[in-house]
Amino acid sequence: MFIFRDYKNYDQLIAQMYNDQFSYAQFEKQYINHINKKYGINTSIGEDIIYLLTQASNKNLPTVFNKIMDSMEKSDIFQLQILFYFSYNFEQNERAKRYLNQMLKSEDELDQRIFFANLDSQYKNFFLINIKEPKEFIDFVEKAKLKWPIYTLEFNYLILSVANDYNITIINYEKYLKYCEKKFKPNRYFTIEDLNTLKK
Repeated sequence: MFIFRDYKNYDQLIAQMYNDQFSYAQFEKQYINHINKKYGINTSIGEDIIYLLTQASNKNLPTVFNKIMDSMEKSDIFQLQILFYFSYNFEQNERAKRYLNQMLKSEDELDQRIFFANLDSQYKNFFLINIKEPKEFIDFVEKAKLKWPIYTLEFNYLILSVANDYNITIINYEKYLKYCEKKFKPNRYFTIEDLNTLKK
C-alpha cells in the first residue's frame, strides 16, 4: 500500500484539491504531470478512479463525489451496477435511481444478469429503505417484467411480496398469485412456502 500511494501520489493531491472547487479534469492533469515529471512516463488514472471516489465518500464530500461520478459516466467503461453501487452507498438517491432506470434500457446481457441478481436485495432495499417508496418499487418491477419477461415468475412474486408487506392494493394481485402457483419452479427468489404465505 505504501508503494501504491508513493507512486500514484493520490493522497497528496487529494489533500490539496478535494474541496468545493474540485475539478476532475484539473486533478487528472496534475496527476499526469506529476507522474511524468517524477518517473518520465505517461499514464492516466484509469480504473484507479474508484480509489478517488472511495476517498470522496469516506471524507463525506458530495461535490467531489458527484464530479468524479460525472467523469466515470463519460468514460463509458464502468458497468451501471458499479455506478449505482457507489451512489447508493453514498445516498446520492436521484443519481442512483437514474442508473437503475438506465439498466431498464440497456441491451447489455451482463446488465440483465446483474439486474436479476440484485433486484430482490440491493435494488429492493434502495426503494424500500433509502427512499421509502414501495409503490415506486412495484412500478419499477412492472417495467422490468416488460423488459425481461423471462423473469415473470420471480418478478410477480416480488410485486406480491412488497404489496403484501406494505398493504398496497394492486389490481392484479390474484392474477399474479395464480401465475406463480401455476408456473412455480425452484428459483433464487422464493420457495413454494413463501408463496403460500401470500394467499388471502
